[in-house]
Amino acid sequence: MITNSIRAVMLCGTLAANTITIATPVKASILTNAPDSTRLSLPQLAQTSDTAEPALNSLDALETASVEEVIAQAIVEYQAGNYDLTIDLLDRAIDRDPNRAEAYRYRGLAYHRQGEYTATIANYDRALALTTDLETQVKLHSDRGLAHYATGNYPLAISDYDSAIALDASYAPAYNHRGVIRYAQGDYASAIADYDRAIERDADYAPAYNNRGLAYMAQGETPRAIANYTQAIRRDEAYRDAYYNRGNAYFSQANYTNALADLDAVIGIDEFYANAYFVRAAIAEQVGDRASAMTDYQVAALLYERQGNTLWQERSLDRLELLQN
Repeated sequence: MITNSIRAVMLCGTLAANTITIATPVKASILTNAPDSTRLSLPQLAQTSDTAEPALNSLDALETASVEEVIAQAIVEYQAGNYDLTIDLLDRAIDRDPNRAEAYRYRGLAYHRQGEYTATIANYDRALALTTDLETQVKLHSDRGLAHYATGNYPLAISDYDSAIALDASYAPAYNHRGVIRYAQGDYASAIADYDRAIERDADYAPAYNNRGLAYMAQGETPRAIANYTQAIRRDEAYRDAYYNRGNAYFSQANYTNALADLDAVIGIDEFYANAYFVRAAIAEQVGDRASAMTDYQVAALLYERQGNTLWQERSLDRLELLQN
């Protein structure tokens, strides 16, 4: 049955996150390992509180600027998403003064955004060696933990989150991030314990509710999962992944009305989220709405094509062909 097949989709989550005559039932092999089938709210880079106005508008100004001004300009460029320029400016600043922790920190952040995790970690290492500021140390450990997580080095990632917590036991994101790793390791009870701690520190921290919902879902506790997704949505009404996860949970209960409402909400928030269209199409098949299923499979195929996801583009087109015949 389609319902059982979709259940396979829901259980193969990716490791933040905020989708007439019925055709041949969708087989498990069609839906298994769908990308982003459930949305865990991944660890995020620590929020940067530094702000600066553009200071340097020419190469001449750069040559005569102080190190502080160059770093300030680099922060502006980082916040604007100009990561290559950020790195170039910080290279210049570090050449002139190699003992500025903030320069290494922001260069690490920029490298992280580019997916260069070895360089990221090296810069965070240097920044940690140079700073005594407690808040900065906490953020550096949390960000370095994310870089280790991205490389699949879970023990070092957990060590960094442990260090962040030891420095500031009230820092909710560190518990959430550590829970993400426990979840990835299949240790759902420990993940839930970490999400509990995150929520104890910050009752409005929506990602911890979403992630706790996924851990409960993995344990087969669907009602508790739905309750947690709902709590996440109450704290962030535009939380795409929480709607998506709740929609999948409702679908596992054959609650098609609520499942479709949540997937509609997902698409209202992010109209380019291909998986939401695919799952909504599968639900439409289940309830016998052939026309809606065909439309959504067409949209899913187009979006998968734009993503370069040929596997799921082909699977969407296969479902569409079955419905057309």
